Amino acid sequence: IEEKMDSTDKAKLAALNKTLERLEQEKVAAEAGIEELLHKLPTDPKLLFFYGQGCSFTKRAHPEIQCLELQLGKRVTRLETWDNKQNAERYGEVGGPALCGGVPFFFNTATGNSVCGARQCEVLTRWATATTKLNLD
Repeated sequence: IEEKMDSTDKAKLAALNKTLERLEQEKVAAEAGIEELLHKLPTDPKLLFFYGQGCSFTKRAHPEIQCLELQLGKRVTRLETWDNKQNAERYGEVGGPALCGGVPFFFNTATGNSVCGARQCEVLTRWATATTKLNLD
């Protein structure tokens, strides 16, 4: 396609590519800033997030978890279950295998509420802030 472009179109394309590159750099910087901010927040021991390192479903849940943590002003307790036997046992203790059968899995020890899978921030917020048992799945 570039072969058929005149010099004006090639210049516009080059400018657009530079803009896209700059925006990608800004996005990476913003994400790093959010991560830095989140790491400063206290962790809530009642809000458990079970995950598997390298799990594609867990990766999809990550932006929604960031949204939740920013809204709550605290972090969820992260428990990697694929490589950590102790966390895998905790997953079993809270009923993860029966309630979800995999990861990601969210469990609120204060209410017994759980969420299975990568879900939207709104659902996770209801899970985290509820004071009574809810049906979230």
